[in-house]
Amino acid sequence: MQKTLKWWVAQWQYFLFIGLLLAIWQLQPMWMAYDREAMLQGQWWRLLTGQFLHLSFAHALGNILGLGVVWLLFADHWRGWRFVWLVPICVLGSNAGMLFHPQIENYVGFSGALYGLIAFGALMDWFHRIPYGGFITLGLTAKVSYEYFLQPIEFLALNDLSLLAVEAHFYGVLTGFCMAFIIYLLNSGKSSGK
Repeated sequence: MQKTLKWWVAQWQYFLFIGLLLAIWQLQPMWMAYDREAMLQGQWWRLLTGQFLHLSFAHALGNILGLGVVWLLFADHWRGWRFVWLVPICVLGSNAGMLFHPQIENYVGFSGALYGLIAFGALMDWFHRIPYGGFITLGLTAKVSYEYFLQPIEFLALNDLSLLAVEAHFYGVLTGFCMAFIIYLLNSGKSSGK
């Protein structure tokens, strides 16, 4: 009983973040959305806030469930406050990458950052010699590269592929990989400096 309670308490960041996503979905503060024209007029905060809005409750729920799976797989890699700073970095990296694509004028949804978190966790697993981390890293790299450079993979639940921002996923993965390399190198430097 005590162990179960301790586990639930340790997940406070996840539950707080879900509450935040649901509150933002309910309020729909459009001043937060990724809007290229607004950013060109100086509203740069949208690079950090755009992925917290969602098109619908189903869209928000899909991202929340995806985050739940990612949390269960990789939560060991963002113990302490790492999740708190990793999420905004993945959001920023994913959104900043979309600036290279002027055809993307508006964007909402957490999937770019979610892909970044998957990339970070999978690569950290690989670095720690957890076998499936390498498979996830390679599969994720193949998927986002195929979609970015060739064409989106059709998804049963998505009728309109133009709504899929594969660019956000691609840059989210790049950001997650970069952060995993930085953390790994920092940790390697600490252990070799002893």
